[in-house]
Amino acid sequence: MPSIKLQSSDGEIFEVDVEIAKQSVTIKTMLEDLGMDDEGDDDPVLPNVNAAILKKAANYLDIKGLLDVTCKTVANMIKGKTPEEIRKTFNIKND
Repeated sequence: MPSIKLQSSDGEIFEVDVEIAKQSVTIKTMLEDLGMDDEGDDDPVLPNVNAAILKKAANYLDIKGLLDVTCKTVANMIKGKTPEEIRKTFNIKND
């Protein structure tokens, strides 16, 4: 499968399958706007996203399926727990 290299704002490169990258509406639109649909083009730079954020980017990248699964996982983690148990699970300090 062809791949594309995405460059974070701090210069880190992430190699991703083109079809997977295009699951992100944000990246797909950027590639179309820049005419970068093929493998081997220059690495598109994501100017507002550093490497740490790019690794956690389901919401920013508008990948609906990934965001939905993430939300469902968190919901399952807190289901049936007391507020104190939820705080402990996520290491949240009580005000």
